[in-house]
Formats: sequence, structure tokens, C-alpha cells
Amino acid sequence: MTVRTPRGTGSAFFISDRLLLTTEHVISGFKDVRLRFLGGRQIPAEVVPADARRDVALLETEGAGVTGLALRPDNPELTAPVFVIGSPLGEKQECSISAGIVSGFRDHEFGPMIQSDVSVTRGNSGGPMFDDKGNVIGG
Repeated sequence: MTVRTPRGTGSAFFISDRLLLTTEHVISGFKDVRLRFLGGRQIPAEVVPADARRDVALLETEGAGVTGLALRPDNPELTAPVFVIGSPLGEKQECSISAGIVSGFRDHEFGPMIQSDVSVTRGNSGGPMFDDKGNVIGG
């Protein structure tokens, strides 16, 4: 899912039919954004809460008729394969997939972080990181 703001684009993913997660720096300074589905359909979304310190934001939209992605409750193993889906460089490359492995775990002042060698470029921000079973392990 591509997130469009007047400043640029990023990525997001559904956690329920009306709620999406993204990163705060993608939507920073905006209350309303546009969501673009693969294929061009667009719907409006509102930034509900956002936390700049943790770089996370929740978006709410009209019912989109989708199921939220499954969230994995525990960490994957070191060297486990992981995949990132996003819109690097905007809509021209929306829904691109990058693959890598979990290369470590880090304690950050705002919470634990998964380190990986997945190539993440501008526009991937806010997209999900999956394990090999299709469960979201991070964003």
C-alpha cells in the first residue's frame, strides 16, 4: 500500500479492514493522507495517533474490504529469511519485494529492534517485514 502526502510517498499495511500501520516520518506534519492500492484505486485516510519517538503512526480509513495482515507475536530466529514489501521510489515501483535474513537484535531506547540485511530504500518506510510464513514481524 502506498501512502501519499503533499511531501511524497511511503508505505503502510492493513492490520484490520479500517486500520493501517506506517512510520511517523512518512506522515509527519499531515493529518490527512491518501492511500493507493496496486492498480491505482485511492482512498483517503486520517492519521489517528502518531509517535515520533518510536516512528510509528496509525491510519484510519473507510472499510476497504481487506483483512489485516497476521502479526507474529515472537521474534524470528537469527539468520531466518525475511521479506520487505513497499513502494520504493513511489508508485513506479509499488509493491516491490526485497529479501534478506535476520542478522541481529538490538535494544533501542524506544524498544527492541530487528536488524536485517534487507535492502530498504526511500519509499519502503512504513511497509511490513514478513517472516517466511507471511506473518508481519516488523514495520
